[in-house]
Amino acid sequence: ARGALRECAGEDCPIVYLDASRGRRRRWCSSEVCGNRERVARHRRRTAADARTRPARSR
Repeated sequence: ARGALRECAGEDCPIVYLDASRGRRRRWCSSEVCGNRERVARHRRRTAADARTRPARSR
C-alpha cells in the first residue's frame, strides 16, 4: 500500500495516520470525529460573523 504519513489537522489530536486516499489530500485521522469538529467550528464562526454584519430583524 502506498501512502504518506500525515499528522491529523484536528486541534489537539496527536494521531498520525497513513493517507492512502487517491489524491493524498486527507486532512483528518477521522472525518467523522476530527473532521466534523472542524466543520462545526467553521460553521459557527461563519454564522457568528454573519450575525455581526447583518442588520437586526424588525418585528
